[in-house]
Amino acid sequence: MTIDQVMAASRSEIERQAASLRTPEGKEAARSLLATDGMSGWSIHSVGVESGETGLPTLAEGAVIAFEPIFSVGADAYYLEDMIHITATGTEILSAGLPYTAQEIEAAMRGR
Repeated sequence: MTIDQVMAASRSEIERQAASLRTPEGKEAARSLLATDGMSGWSIHSVGVESGETGLPTLAEGAVIAFEPIFSVGADAYYLEDMIHITATGTEILSAGLPYTAQEIEAAMRGR
């Protein structure tokens, strides 16, 4: 799979979920992301010795990538980075189990 295919699949998922969004912020996020340049801040790059390595033209078994959707809605900015290992049978999300949603992050911060 190419990076362009990953981005196209991401866009398709945003399109699929857009109609079910309930909050004004969620609706604005979908509208913004589906604009012509709405996903231009997103990054998919390899992970290795150097920080922020260049992207791979094609995802191959054994690669570890950082998938970073970045966007803003009004005064709020959203930045997420998942580490993903490409395997022979699919993917393994290496960052699984970390706080992900706003509620999970807030709960983790309160627990400190």
